[in-house]
Amino acid sequence: MAGVFFICAGGNLINDIRDRETDRVSHPDRPLPSGSVTEHQVWWLAGVVHALAILLILFSNRLVGLIGLTAIVLLLAYNFGLKRIPLVGNLIVASLAGMTFVCGGLAVDPLAALTLPGPLIATVFAFLFHLIREIVKDVEDREGDRRVGSSSLALWLGVRPSLGIALGLYLVLAASTFVPYAMEWYGLLYLLIVLVGLNIPLTAVLLLSLMQPTVTHLAWARQSLKIGMLVGLASLLIG
Repeated sequence: MAGVFFICAGGNLINDIRDRETDRVSHPDRPLPSGSVTEHQVWWLAGVVHALAILLILFSNRLVGLIGLTAIVLLLAYNFGLKRIPLVGNLIVASLAGMTFVCGGLAVDPLAALTLPGPLIATVFAFLFHLIREIVKDVEDREGDRRVGSSSLALWLGVRPSLGIALGLYLVLAASTFVPYAMEWYGLLYLLIVLVGLNIPLTAVLLLSLMQPTVTHLAWARQSLKIGMLVGLASLLIG
């Protein structure tokens, strides 16, 4: 778990370095654009957390170690080029988020990790959640991306088509949340949490963003999806 944490931390640190010019426009209050830290300091911290990540994942089995090293390589490829290809970068981030749960399962019981019910349920949900959030973030950051010559789904297709895809993906996700209940893998408490805490409010927020894609509504959608990830985890843990 600690190894995966440091892999994510390293990826985010390098992402902040690579996005510093875009963030000057879209998120000027972040540490690098605001001058709270220097790029040199962030590079040093990124090196430290990557070293810690490699050391920690090697304490697990070989398969988990291989997945961890692959994740580091993919994050580097993402930050140094693939993120500028519409949808490709989004799919990489979403895939790595989903693999977190499979990686955890493989560290404990490789056979159970690939058996339903198990980590695969959380893997599918995490993949869709992160893919949707990445698309919303691209819409929110489109002006900064345009100024630095980057590309994204929002710049490729436009604001409303991109948000329409995000909403469509969320409807797929919402429909898939009924499967664990229908298969009797989870109980009524799980169903109530996903209905009241996820499906109804997030559908409403994404629909509002599609109808009125203002800065405020896009920020609501991004933050709501982040909170939704925690609610989704809670539903799987206690449902």
